[in-house]
Amino acid sequence: LIPCAYFAHAQNVDPSKAISVQGLDNLDVNRIIAEFTLGETEFLEGFSRYGYKLDFDVQSVENGRVVAEYRRVSQVLLSKDGKLVEKILSFTRPSADIRVTQEDLENLGGQYQFALQSSNANQYRFSYVGKERINNLDLYVFDVIPVALSSKRRLFRGRIWVGVDSLRIVKTRGKFEDKSDQRYPVVEMYRTAIDNKFLFPLTGSGNGELIFGNVVSVHFNLRINYSDFVKLQ
Repeated sequence: LIPCAYFAHAQNVDPSKAISVQGLDNLDVNRIIAEFTLGETEFLEGFSRYGYKLDFDVQSVENGRVVAEYRRVSQVLLSKDGKLVEKILSFTRPSADIRVTQEDLENLGGQYQFALQSSNANQYRFSYVGKERINNLDLYVFDVIPVALSSKRRLFRGRIWVGVDSLRIVKTRGKFEDKSDQRYPVVEMYRTAIDNKFLFPLTGSGNGELIFGNVVSVHFNLRINYSDFVKLQ
């Protein structure tokens, strides 16, 4: 993973949304939040100008054995009228053990992969946790929780890792939440540098249990791969 080597201008962040620990004061924390939320806005705009291949695979597991699997491979490309469209290259039919919804697939798109934009920052509370070093990168770590759940939009809950030098998000781990009865898996997502300017999702994985109601639970393995990024516009 290589962070972007540039900085953007900070914007104001509501101090009540930031909590600092381990040596950074509120001004530092707010500046970092302003930078990475602005970065998410820039990355989403850039993501809408790229085509890519998306490989999504989820397995249902019982007693350590795979009992069902759904895999979907697609290509995002430019249509004749200049719009980004998704072409399905291959897929398997979901079984009763695996329920993949339209919302699950939407969570793989840019709007949700870059959910923590400047325009949405006031919907979240950011808590600074500390620093970590991953793959020779020094990273700020933040926990993120929604201020209030919405019936109109899914919101992210989890943890993010922000490059100390770039002040851009390089890794996320969390899930989406809303007021519906749907349950979304916790996914750990790594990003990669594209054209030395953007950090786009690269690989994601999840392993856990989803509980529906009080009786139905599904143990799953999940894998997501983005590849073959190419600028279209």
